[in-house]
Amino acid sequence: MAQALRITIAFGLALVAFRNRYSPGIYSETNVIAKFLKLKEFQVEIVHWLVGHIRPHTDDLALAMVATALVIFGDHINELLRMLVKRQRLWLRMLAFIALCSVGYGALTVWLTPLLESFLRNLPGWQLLAVISGSFIGIALLAQKQRLV
Repeated sequence: MAQALRITIAFGLALVAFRNRYSPGIYSETNVIAKFLKLKEFQVEIVHWLVGHIRPHTDDLALAMVATALVIFGDHINELLRMLVKRQRLWLRMLAFIALCSVGYGALTVWLTPLLESFLRNLPGWQLLAVISGSFIGIALLAQKQRLV
């Protein structure tokens, strides 16, 4: 899990460094990226086409990322709660678990989804495609590491 997290963080830092180094000046950002990656015109058009279809669904993608991350890390969160209330009475442990599952996970989903959606909406096209692809690959690596896949 630690290695997959390191890969995801490194991917994000590389995107930020790349964006800072090749900021749009005379050229548009897409042209700079296309020249750097040596993309042909039809490949740039494919990226624009994909981004055009993905951008209207950033709210759904953000919800999917948050929900999947909560599924992956849910066991760890539940284990932490169990450690905190293990010396309490049975009814109190059950009440804490019910509160975590009904209120805690719901509140995390409601709070994190708009934050992630606003982050995704502010990304340029090629970065949106790279962040979404990288995020789902990172989530898949974490799920595989925890033997959920």
